[in-house]
This record gives sequence, structure tokens and C-alpha cells, in this order.
Amino acid sequence: MEETPSVASRPSASQTSAMEQVPRIPSEAPSVVLQAHMALPETPTSAEEEEDTALEYESMVLLSHLEQSAIRLSDPMMQASPALALEYLVNVTNRLVEFTERLPMPGRQKFSLEALIVRDRQNYERLGFDYIHNGRLVFAAFEKLHVSQGGMRHSSTFPQLSKDLLRVTNICLNLCVKAFHTPTHRQQWRTVYSGFLVNLARSLQKIAPLPPGS
Repeated sequence: MEETPSVASRPSASQTSAMEQVPRIPSEAPSVVLQAHMALPETPTSAEEEEDTALEYESMVLLSHLEQSAIRLSDPMMQASPALALEYLVNVTNRLVEFTERLPMPGRQKFSLEALIVRDRQNYERLGFDYIHNGRLVFAAFEKLHVSQGGMRHSSTFPQLSKDLLRVTNICLNLCVKAFHTPTHRQQWRTVYSGFLVNLARSLQKIAPLPPGS
């Protein structure tokens, strides 16, 4: 198991600001946790342990890619180009969508981006079916609707689009956490993914709109 990044108990002002941009991965309510402990045996079955071990390995591979993405988006060259940053963020989101589709979630409806948009549409400022084809976000649609029309010069365009994509990312990561069987794994990966979301949101806050005439 890869070492879990340390997370400060009291975030700095910049971290707090970044966290406001995206919903937190919620902790389970105490009553829910208590009921789960009462209903399930303390020791997971061997099948559950095997599933968690396999998922943990796949999650570490995913996390490595996500952390590299967050670092890339913090690059000054990337932050000077909202269109490039948006394309990169679309790719990151698609990777998470693909990973979430493959999660072992017995008894739950299979995850799909289209179903998510239908269920959660009122919470998105811009994201809709115009941006989706065959279950994936299509950057060409973003480019047509915003980049080629000069929309990236508007101060609100990138923040709204990135907030929508961060919401999809957050929901996918929540499902990644819930796919684990044991509370220990869930808490560990909730902490890891929360740290990633904070860093990603903080990087996206620094993306500046294109200057007029560019």
C-alpha cells in the first residue's frame, strides 16, 4: 500500500478557499457507521479481502495518474492557457469516469455519465448532454461552444466549467471510496482522495482567463 499523504488537521487559508470550490467527500454519519458495524461481521470475508486488495492496487495506479495531473495543472504554462487546462481536466475526468464504470458495485445501478447528468442536472451550471458522446466528455464540444467562440476570455467561463467537472470528479471519487468493503479502507481512501481534490481545486483557481484580443 502506498503511503497515505499527510493531511493537516487545520487547513491553511488557501486550502480552505480551494475546498470551497468542490463538495467534500463526506464522512459517513455516526448512526450509519454504527448500524454497519452491528449488521456486518467484524472480520471481512476472504472474498471481500481479495476484492479490496485488487481494488486497492488499481486505486494506487489511478492515484498516481491523478497526482501527476494535479502537478501538471499547477504548471505556470498551463495556468496561462485556460483552453489547454480545460482539455487536460476533461481527460482527467474521463479517466475517472472510466474507472468508476468498472467498479465492483453489486446491488447498485451501473454508473454512467449520462445517468449522472440526468440525476444531478440542476447542480451543473454549464455541463449537459451537448458535451457527452458515447459515455465520455468530448473536448471538441467544449472547444466549439467556448474556445472557438472566445468564451475563454470571459472571467466566469473557466471557473464554471471547471466547477462542473470537479463535481463529476468528486462524485466518481465518492463511488471509488464506497466500493471498498472495510471501513478502514474507506476512511483511508476518503482521506487520500480529499487531499487530491483540494490540490486540484487550488490549481484550477489559478487559471486566468485569456486576455482580450488573444
